[in-house]
Amino acid sequence: MQKIVSVIDDDLDISRLFYEVLHENINGVDVFSFNDPILALKHFAENKSAYALVISDLRMSGLNGLELLKKVKDSNSSVRTILMSAYNFDENKLFQEYMEKRNYRFDYSKTCYHSETLSKSMR
Repeated sequence: MQKIVSVIDDDLDISRLFYEVLHENINGVDVFSFNDPILALKHFAENKSAYALVISDLRMSGLNGLELLKKVKDSNSSVRTILMSAYNFDENKLFQEYMEKRNYRFDYSKTCYHSETLSKSMR
């Protein structure tokens, strides 16, 4: 069974860009992109044993990236997760409040990813 990597961002251009970079630079995985975090979570639930990495934007309607990644980790703790945002995490109230209230650890980064950096996070 091939491993799965997914990127979730409600901005169609961003999710498409991440899909293309991942698809072109990482061999041996199936890449999926989602603009709806609820659909992404459903896909994860149906394929959780095959997932290697979930990359999610922080701010999305319906289900924010923190809640999405928490559900992913609760369901399969071995899945790597990356939280991304165009906003500064140190100044983001949603992120700070969430991290203070809950004891979760996520890899997080500003949305500025170089394709080589993104590829290395898969290894």
